[in-house]
Amino acid sequence: MFLSCNKLSYLKLGFNTQYVRDMEQMFQECSALESLDLSTFKTEYVESMAKMFYGCSKLTSLDVSSFNTRNVNSMNAMFYNCRLVTSLNLANFDTSRVTNMDEMFYFNQKLTSLDFPSFDTSQVVIMMSMFYGCSSLETIKIDKFDTSRVTNMARMFYECKKLKSVDTSSFKTDNVDRMDSMFEKCLSLTSLDLSNWKTDKVTAMGNMFDSCSSLTKLDCSSFRTSEVESMYDMFYNCTSLVSLDVSNFDINKVYDIDHMFHGCSSLTSLNLRSFEV
Repeated sequence: MFLSCNKLSYLKLGFNTQYVRDMEQMFQECSALESLDLSTFKTEYVESMAKMFYGCSKLTSLDVSSFNTRNVNSMNAMFYNCRLVTSLNLANFDTSRVTNMDEMFYFNQKLTSLDFPSFDTSQVVIMMSMFYGCSSLETIKIDKFDTSRVTNMARMFYECKKLKSVDTSSFKTDNVDRMDSMFEKCLSLTSLDLSNWKTDKVTAMGNMFDSCSSLTKLDCSSFRTSEVESMYDMFYNCTSLVSLDVSNFDINKVYDIDHMFHGCSSLTSLNLRSFEV
């Protein structure tokens, strides 16, 4: 509706949205917009909010707390590059029909915390780059995420460099085929519990833990890697890592292991007996 109105700094929205079904790209690339009052928006029939606020890079606040999202099936790139927004209240979001959360919070550089108390992710298939570049994020509560249908987690937490912990212990990864760069440049992460992860279908693990320089140990003993094709830079510059279990890795299909352990300067031992190059 207002796609690429990139000189627009103010909008007064008084129209009736009660029966609107599609809000995709509604404010996309409204890059000069400094405020937005959505308090009168009726969204109960909306099916897509994909890229709704994509590129609204001057917005400092965004109140979506009154949104009724019960019929929404796509939220990909919804808040993409809302780089100055400092908080988002998503407590009332009903995401039970959403299948795509790809790049949902991409480059939300000022967000320091995210909580998803009402998120139902049981239908979500794509979480690629979901929190990409959330460089100020310190806390995130995703322990109740249902990821049983997710196939793509590539770059999910890329460059969340202030995040010290993230609880992914309950993640169901049975259907995931991409995990490349998932935690790349998470510089402050001190621990990760991956003990229950199933990786039987994963084909890409390149850069998965690249530059996780605060991690001291990593238990990948549950990983099954018989389908993996790329592991390049997988543990690149994990400089604090003193313990790493890759004893069950099967690399028969891997074509690229370049720099896999490059810069792991604190490792004193490594069991690679299962590696057949």
